[in-house]
Amino acid sequence: MATIAIWLVKMMLRPKTKADKLSLVVMGRPKGKGRHRLDPRTGRAYTPKETRAAEKMIHDLFAAKYPHHKPWNGAILIRWTAIFKLPKNATLAQKEAAKAGKLYYTGKPDKDNIEKLFCDALNALAWHDDGQVMGGGMKRYGYDTAPRVEITIEKLEAIQNPSDRRRAKKGAQKHLI
Repeated sequence: MATIAIWLVKMMLRPKTKADKLSLVVMGRPKGKGRHRLDPRTGRAYTPKETRAAEKMIHDLFAAKYPHHKPWNGAILIRWTAIFKLPKNATLAQKEAAKAGKLYYTGKPDKDNIEKLFCDALNALAWHDDGQVMGGGMKRYGYDTAPRVEITIEKLEAIQNPSDRRRAKKGAQKHLI
C-alpha cells in the first residue's frame, strides 16, 4: 500500500507530459526586431539593447510559463496576433470600428520584424532551430485597450527526417560540451 502511495505522489509531482500546442501572451506594445548596428570603431555588428531586452523578456516569460518544456524536434507552426492600443485622439467612429474589428493597424513595426523578434527569442527554448518553423498565420489586428502579442505554437505531426534526429542527438549531448 505504501508503494502505491509513493507512486501516486511521484506521478502528481512529475512534470506534465508535453503538449502539442503552447500559447503565450506578451503584454505591452508589440515590438519588432531591430536592425543590427555596426560599431564604427571595430566594424563588428551588434544587436541593439532594446531588441536584446525584448528578446530576453519573451524568453523569460516562456521559460516561466513552461518550466519543464524541452525544445521540440520536427515541424512547427506559429500563429500570432499583434494588438495595438487605440490612440487617444481616435474619433467615436474609429473607436466603434476598432471594437467591431474593422479598424486595422498599418504602422510600424511590420509583421516580419514582430515575428522575427519572438522567433529569435524562442529559438533553442521552444524548438531547436527556427528552420523548423514551417509557417503559420498572423493577424496584425487593430486595436484594444491592452496592447499585446498573442502567440500560439503548434507541433506538427510528421515523419521524422534525418535533420530532426541530428538536432535531437545534438540537444542530448549539450551537457557534454
